[in-house]
Amino acid sequence: MEQQYMESDEASIHDIENYLGYFYEDNMDHKVIASRKILQLCMDLNNMEILIEHEQLMGVICRILKEEFKKSTELTIYLLSILFVFSNYSQFHQYLTMNQVGGTTLDIVEYHIDRFNLRYAEFMELGKKHQDYQQELRKLNLMIAKQDKIFYMALSILLNLAEDFSIEKKMRKKNIISFLCKLLERNDFHLLIVVLLFIRKLSIISENKEQMLNEKVVPRLERFFSCNNNILLQLTLGVLKNISFCSKMREQIDQAGYIPKVVQLLNQPNFRFISITVLYLLSLDDKLRVTFSYTDCIKMVIKLMVHFPERHIGKELIALAVNLAASERNAELVSAEEVKVITDRAFKSQDINLFKFVKNLCIYTKAQEVQGTLLRFMKHFVKMALMEKTEDDLKIECIGIFSHLQLGEKWMEYLENPKFMDFIVFNLSPNVDDDIILETIMMISHICENEKCCEYMASQKMLVYMCQLLIEKGDDDEFITQILYAIYQFLYHKLGIEYVLESEEVMVTLINNIRDRNLEVRKINDHLLDILREQDMGLTERVREEKFYEFNNEWAESMQEYEGNYIGEEQLINQAYYQDYLEEEDQLNPQMWDPDYQYQ
Repeated sequence: MEQQYMESDEASIHDIENYLGYFYEDNMDHKVIASRKILQLCMDLNNMEILIEHEQLMGVICRILKEEFKKSTELTIYLLSILFVFSNYSQFHQYLTMNQVGGTTLDIVEYHIDRFNLRYAEFMELGKKHQDYQQELRKLNLMIAKQDKIFYMALSILLNLAEDFSIEKKMRKKNIISFLCKLLERNDFHLLIVVLLFIRKLSIISENKEQMLNEKVVPRLERFFSCNNNILLQLTLGVLKNISFCSKMREQIDQAGYIPKVVQLLNQPNFRFISITVLYLLSLDDKLRVTFSYTDCIKMVIKLMVHFPERHIGKELIALAVNLAASERNAELVSAEEVKVITDRAFKSQDINLFKFVKNLCIYTKAQEVQGTLLRFMKHFVKMALMEKTEDDLKIECIGIFSHLQLGEKWMEYLENPKFMDFIVFNLSPNVDDDIILETIMMISHICENEKCCEYMASQKMLVYMCQLLIEKGDDDEFITQILYAIYQFLYHKLGIEYVLESEEVMVTLINNIRDRNLEVRKINDHLLDILREQDMGLTERVREEKFYEFNNEWAESMQEYEGNYIGEEQLINQAYYQDYLEEEDQLNPQMWDPDYQYQ
């Protein structure tokens, strides 16, 4: 009779003491009904203040949940639902934390995952031909349905509590990521939303990405690309975006075949922005750009850029385009007509990033049609570079384009223009930004690949500027490498060789570069010295001595340290005995490096 009364009456805030009293009984049905009544009260916002101020309510609910969750699934669902309502309000989180709700909830999740694994293993042992197979299947599905409700409520509570980073950190230590990855295999829509939201939140932290990598979260996400549910797919893309900041994750995403799937989503406006962001992050790896070449990505990206509604292309879209163009396979997929349209838009919009895209196409494409199209814009590029109002960043891109356009002897048309030569000379002056100087040096190297142009540049004392920069920028390996390469171009001509040999300061710098730690610098420097040695035999001896002393420098230092640490006083005592040997001449003779040297 009492149970019928409880079930028939609606919940009343005035009966809260009676409801709590049933939790102290051994009757499980009464506990379930009482928890349902309290849940009804929680659904009314007017009751929340009274409930939270109740001295015993939160403590009783948390205690019963901790003690009884293994005994009744229904009771667990109601109690978790009550706590879920409270967890939606951040001002109540302190009460939940005080009663260790987070720890209890994680214990519940772990218990039900283990319970399912055990039950599923038993079910699989039956086999389809077993007489109880269908009955056991129904029981298993019923358990899954109830567990999905528990997991949904439990994870919703934990997700709300994870607003506090310190609590989130405790959850990570209690293996929350492993639980979430396992629950990705479930089919309940609402549960999957919470799981994906939680994983997306946790995937921001680098430590979590490493654990997700070990839990193979990437292959588990693949099913959501074919589930025909926009919400789940949107959340999946959010997870992919976060984990794509990790290089190991990017590699796993590529191996799982996600790139073609995400590329196809560019056709759907709802997924376009986040898909572009994911693809941009994946395109950061050179080896992954090859995968893009087997899709229509660069074609679709160009189409989106051409029809972009605003003057400047969106930064994510143009960043993806720039990265893709920095791959030979992708660059060669771009047609001459597409290059023309993009270059036209670049000049109209003055979009620096579009010029970056064009520059990368210049660098990585070998198609003559594309080179021909860009050559037709050459005068426009030069005009823009020479304009005083042009921003430095835009000038850098224009100069970079000059460095890769194949003009050959046609460069003379521009070199004979005094304004263009003044532009080059000015860009080599000390008060100019280093990036402009570096790009200009590379452009000079490119121009000097043509013999006639090189002779003309030498006659304009361009080599003098290169040598001055070699001395001024001696501490920057990138500068040194490019300057040495430019000088190398000039040394194919007698005028250049004579100038370098006559400059003692330049020669000292070249000799000192023999000891440079950068392998590329030493390699180019050696080529330069080889050319110069053919014209000046006296230089051969200087180079040989420098290489000899450099080779033996490390050995000499180690021997000095050995003598100082090991011999010590014994060396001083026997100094007179060793003095004769120490004073002998030619113990180590630089000439021994000469293959023609005759030992006596």
